Amino acid sequence: SKDNSLTLLHYIVRVYISKFQEDVSQEKAKFPLPEPTDMERAGLVNFDDIRADLKKLDAQIKSCETKVQKVLENSDVEHQEPFREQMTTFLQKAHQEQKEQEENLEETRLKFLETKDYFLLQPKSKNESEWPKELFTPWVPFCNDFKNIWKKEVQRKIKLDLEAARRKVKDLQEAKKSSVMSEVVKVRTSRPSGLKAKMTKRMQQLGQSFPSPGAP
Repeated sequence: SKDNSLTLLHYIVRVYISKFQEDVSQEKAKFPLPEPTDMERAGLVNFDDIRADLKKLDAQIKSCETKVQKVLENSDVEHQEPFREQMTTFLQKAHQEQKEQEENLEETRLKFLETKDYFLLQPKSKNESEWPKELFTPWVPFCNDFKNIWKKEVQRKIKLDLEAARRKVKDLQEAKKSSVMSEVVKVRTSRPSGLKAKMTKRMQQLGQSFPSPGAP
C-alpha cells in the first residue's frame, strides 16, 4: 500500500481468509500452512542417517534374538517358560515395527522427491541428504510471516463480524420500534380526539336521549 502498511502477503492472507475461512471462531479457524517449527525440523531430516539407524536397530534385534536362543539352548525345557513365550512375542513385534519403519522411510523419501520435482527445485548439492534443507529452509520465514499476519487478520475479521452483528441487531430494533410507532399512529388517527370530536359525540348522545319534534 502507499503507506507501506499493507504488503502483498497481507493482501494474500486477507483474500484467503475471506474466500476460505468465513468462520474464524476458535474451533474453526485453523492455520492453513505447516507450522514454522515443523518446516525447520523437516529441513533437518537426513534420510541416510535414518536408514543407518534402522539398519543398526535391525542388527541389535538379531543380536538379541541370538542371545535368547542361546539362553533357551542352555536351559531345561521345564524352565524355559514364560521366558520363551515373552521373548518370542517381543522379537516378533520388534521385527515387524522395524520393517514398517523401513517401509515408511522409503515411502517418505519418494514423497519428498515428488515434492522436490513439483516445486522445480534444482539442488545445489549432489548429496541427496542435503536436499531437504535446501527445499524446506527457505519456507521457514515465509510460514512464520504468514502465521503472524494470519493471526492479526483473523482478529480483524472477528472484530468486523462483531460490528456487523451489532449493526444488524440495532437495525432490527429500529425496524421493530418504527413498526410499533406506526401502529400507535394508526390507532390514534382512527379514534376521534380533541374538543370538536368530544362535542360531536356529546351531541349525538343527547340526540338519542330526546325525541325529535313531531315524533309520536
